[in-house]
Amino acid sequence: MQEITILNERRRDMDIAAEEANRGPNETRMQRTFKAEQTRRDYEMQLGLVKAEFRKLPAIQIEQAKCLKNFNELMFNYHSQMETLLVKHRADKV
Repeated sequence: MQEITILNERRRDMDIAAEEANRGPNETRMQRTFKAEQTRRDYEMQLGLVKAEFRKLPAIQIEQAKCLKNFNELMFNYHSQMETLLVKHRADKV
C-alpha cells in the first residue's frame, strides 16, 4: 500500500523538522517551528488517510496479510539458515 510508504516518509520528515526546530540560531527558529508544525499536520493527514483505507479492508484480508508477512519472514530465515549451513559445509558452490 502506497499510503503506508507515504506515511513513513511523512513521519521521517516530521522527525527531521522537529530536530531542526530545536537546533540552530534563534533568528530562524520561528521558520523552523512553522515547518515542524506543517510537517506534523501533513503526517496527521496521511495517518487519517491510512486509517480510512484500513477501514475499507475486511478484517480477514488484514489477517491474511499478517499471515503472509509471517510466512515470508519464516521462509527468509529458513533460506538464510540453509545458505549458512551450505557455506559451513563448503557445499555452497554445488
